[in-house]
Formats: sequence, C-alpha cells, structure tokens
Amino acid sequence: MKPEEQRIALAKLRGFTNINSTCWRGHLDGYERKIADYPNDLNAIHEIEMSLTEDQLSDYGGRLRGKDNETVSLWSPEHCEIAKVAIASASQRAEALLKTLNLWT
Repeated sequence: MKPEEQRIALAKLRGFTNINSTCWRGHLDGYERKIADYPNDLNAIHEIEMSLTEDQLSDYGGRLRGKDNETVSLWSPEHCEIAKVAIASASQRAEALLKTLNLWT
C-alpha cells in the first residue's frame, strides 16, 4: 500500500468520514478535523495501538518482529526480539496494524 492509502485506511479505522486527501481533513465525532500522518507519526499510531484487543496485539507484535501470522506473547522470556517492537518506525507500525486488521491491500 502507498503511504496515502495507509493514511486513509487508518483514518477510517479511527472513525473519520468524508476524507479529503488533498488537504488531509475529515469528519470525526461530528467535527471537521485534521487527519494525522499515521505512517510518519508515532503518537498517532500509538492511539490506534491502544485500541487493539489482546489477540490483535499478539498478532501485531509478531508482525512487528517480522513474523507475519505468528502470534506470540510479547513479554514471554523465550522471545527476546522485543527491541524490534520497541524501535519500530511509524511506517512499520502502520503496515503491521493494517495487516493485523486485514486492511492491507
């Protein structure tokens, strides 16, 4: 997916409607708001990460570690690749989120 497509998919996931990708604005909670640059903004991605279920977090952690479709307990001692998760860029997190939620096209 191109970064623009990722940004739109993540904005929709957050609840944005009437998205204008020219000026990156849309409607959220009845108000027109600026849409975050999710693939480049760790704070914006973190907001979405906080909404994942435990199962989604497990899948997401596996994807950030570079192991698609491998669910793991992120904090188990037998998996010491947690650094890959901790230092993942916003764009890596955006891709992993979209894949976890089956929105990656």
